[in-house]
Amino acid sequence: MAPDSQSPRYVRFGLYEADLAAGELRKNGAKIKLQDRPFEILKIFLGRPGEIISRDEFRQSLWPADTFVDFDHSLNASINKLRQALDDDPDNPRFIATAGRKGYRFIAPVGHAAPASAATVPEPPQAAALLSTVGQVEPALPPEAIAPKKTGAWYGAIGVGIIVFGAIGVWLLLRPRAKPALTENDFILISDFVNTTGEPIFDDSLKQALTVKLSESPFFNVEPDMKVKQQLGMMGHSSNDRVVFPTDREVCERLGAKALVAGSIVSVGNKYELDLQAQDCLKGSVLAHQKAAVENRDQVLAAMGKLIPQIRSTLGESLGSIQKFDTPIEQATTSSLAALKAYTEGDKKRQQGNETDSIPFYKLAIELDPNFAVAHVRLGAAYSNSQDYASAEGYLKKAFGKSERVTEREKLYITAHYYVDSTREIEKAIQTYELWRQIYPRDWIPANNLGNEYTHVGRLDKAVEAGQAALRLNPAHIFPYVVLARAYKRSGRFAETKAVCEKAVAANLDSVELHDLLYEIAFAEADQAAMQRELDWSKGKPGEERILYDAAWAATATGRVKLGRSLFQKARDRTLANDFKEYAAATAVDEAQFNAEFGNSAQAQASVALAHRLAEMSEERRAESALPLARAGDSARAEQIERDLSKRFPLNTMLNKVELAEVRAAVALNRNDPAVAIKELESAIPYDLGSPPDLWTMYHRGLAYLHLKSASEAAAEFQRLLDHQCIATASPAVPLARLGLARAYALTGDAAKSRSAYEDFFARWKDADSDIPILIKAKTEYAKLSAR
Repeated sequence: MAPDSQSPRYVRFGLYEADLAAGELRKNGAKIKLQDRPFEILKIFLGRPGEIISRDEFRQSLWPADTFVDFDHSLNASINKLRQALDDDPDNPRFIATAGRKGYRFIAPVGHAAPASAATVPEPPQAAALLSTVGQVEPALPPEAIAPKKTGAWYGAIGVGIIVFGAIGVWLLLRPRAKPALTENDFILISDFVNTTGEPIFDDSLKQALTVKLSESPFFNVEPDMKVKQQLGMMGHSSNDRVVFPTDREVCERLGAKALVAGSIVSVGNKYELDLQAQDCLKGSVLAHQKAAVENRDQVLAAMGKLIPQIRSTLGESLGSIQKFDTPIEQATTSSLAALKAYTEGDKKRQQGNETDSIPFYKLAIELDPNFAVAHVRLGAAYSNSQDYASAEGYLKKAFGKSERVTEREKLYITAHYYVDSTREIEKAIQTYELWRQIYPRDWIPANNLGNEYTHVGRLDKAVEAGQAALRLNPAHIFPYVVLARAYKRSGRFAETKAVCEKAVAANLDSVELHDLLYEIAFAEADQAAMQRELDWSKGKPGEERILYDAAWAATATGRVKLGRSLFQKARDRTLANDFKEYAAATAVDEAQFNAEFGNSAQAQASVALAHRLAEMSEERRAESALPLARAGDSARAEQIERDLSKRFPLNTMLNKVELAEVRAAVALNRNDPAVAIKELESAIPYDLGSPPDLWTMYHRGLAYLHLKSASEAAAEFQRLLDHQCIATASPAVPLARLGLARAYALTGDAAKSRSAYEDFFARWKDADSDIPILIKAKTEYAKLSAR
């Protein structure tokens, strides 16, 4: 399967490059031994990335029909060898995923590559001298002198040459080699620039540009700003103090970093002089030093961009790596110092947790430089985190369209956010974060965001692993604590959740998200004092509505609908006061869902109407509003929303496979067609433990089986929900599943188990409002069962 004239010869994926013509596989330029058959399989994968390739296709391509071999064993062995060469785990694949019994799929992004060129290494002076001597050993002989009787001199010249080249080889082998200043495992600290020009535009912006450029390289591990601020606090400084001499070296030493990279800018007349220096944190010795002078302010960024590769080389990064990861600085950031300054101010606000306050600065950066790609994606992320999804999508699309103008690392950042917050192709987002993690293994951001996305889709073991990795890499930022604590909680590991929350508080990284999780655990453990403690903690704090929201869920889950309604309204009032209209709409949608499941159809429809009045909702929120409409019997409106969303957002993974599937299933139940409902919910099965659906797909599947009179299947779904209730401990789906279990046991004729499940439901709803339709119906069913 040699590549045709139209196919690329060199293909790159992750850290690997395949020369399809030569049959060679390399990792970071180093050749990896791989037998012919595994390489042929790799070529097939690289020609069809993302596609499922069946075992029969491999047989037809690589095993002729007249070959008498155990094909299955041979293919399995070849796939295993290929995975070993790629260091790929079949249980957690980065490259080759097993597609059930269908075959295999190559899941990593694939790109064309130019041939890797070997770096030219200058000959040492001694070798050059010896080579010049070799050239003088024997003068060139005329043709007539070449005769058998005169071969002695020729053999003598060859002998001398062999001896000389042998000496060179021994010298090259035994000569002392200079140890690089840094290795890939060392961390560096970038200090604040010393700016004596009196021009504030250079404050922070030059450090930002330097950080972007050094972070672009997988060789450099830059200490995160939050970690530096935390260390300043431990040293008795304000976390906002500038990190310059002599504080920078002490911080560097305390953090265990190997090198300190410092910069300064001074003005001399009308000119500017830049100075970049790297020094050993412990010894203080200079490891690298570069200077430049420019004629005007507009040339400063470009000049610094030329100094950075020289610093990188001196510190030990290979020439190949520098060439591969060296985006021009005006593309990696911006050619506008003013835009970079505004962007940097936005980042500072965001790091302080002021997401909303960062937005005007990112907007200003874009106005100053419309091609500033990373500013577009930062602005999109800020809007998304503020639940303004419509604004977020526009900026993320623009960023994605400009992603060729950024560093490799920023390109991965933009691509991942585009998939997460714009198209919502969550599996592609996960693949992008996995690739980011491979190329930059000591970067905490892809690990942290992978923890988020794995939690989203319900792969909780992977979410925990990624969260643990992120926290190891950056224990100074609140995000890894939240991500890991959430993954632990949804996995039912409450002790670990509490430990992570306590560790964050001890590190002065408290957050409402952590108290949100602690409230859910307190509810699951029926610890009223702990629930009240979290409510008391939240009073008057930003995010108080989150804990009020939890309390509304908890009240509703115990059947106290009127109390829940009051708490939902309080949460909405607080949310609207902060102008988070879509979040307020979300509380109304949840209230509608609970009322619909309880049989309060009119109240459910009124809550949906309220949600639509409060905000122009995102596609996910509109889908969530369609479900209570369908469950309340309004199939026509629910179907209209479903058709519109499925047509407008065909790529959104969770929307189509989970939320709209639930709507279609609910409509099928309204039409007394439970078999169709079960079929519609098949696409949600891989995401049953995710968010959404937060338990509801299992509950609705159980209801469909009940309608179908398939008692054992219904009982299995309700029990599976109860086994995973830690996913959403305060969800009304949990008590309703107990009632569903009682009804399923009644269908099987097991009256004892049915009565026990009814009594369990009643005990948990002992304080419930007496007028809830589903409770009234359950009491009637129980009375009939007891009478029998």
